[in-house]
Amino acid sequence: MKIESLREVRSNFSEVIEGLKKTGPVIELYPDPVDLPSRGYDVHDRRSAGQAIIRKLRPAE
Repeated sequence: MKIESLREVRSNFSEVIEGLKKTGPVIELYPDPVDLPSRGYDVHDRRSAGQAIIRKLRPAE
C-alpha cells in the first residue's frame, strides 16, 4: 500500500470518528418504542447477544 493511500485512510477514519462524536450514541437517535417487549437477553453481554442473533437467524426446525 502506498503512503498516500495510508494517509487517505487515516484522514477518512478521522472524519468518521468526528461525525460519530457529533451525532452521539445511536440509541439516543433511535430509542426503542415504549410498547416493545423486553429482550430475552442482556444487550451488554456479548455472548448472550451473539447467541440471540444466532437463534434469530437459524431456520425454524
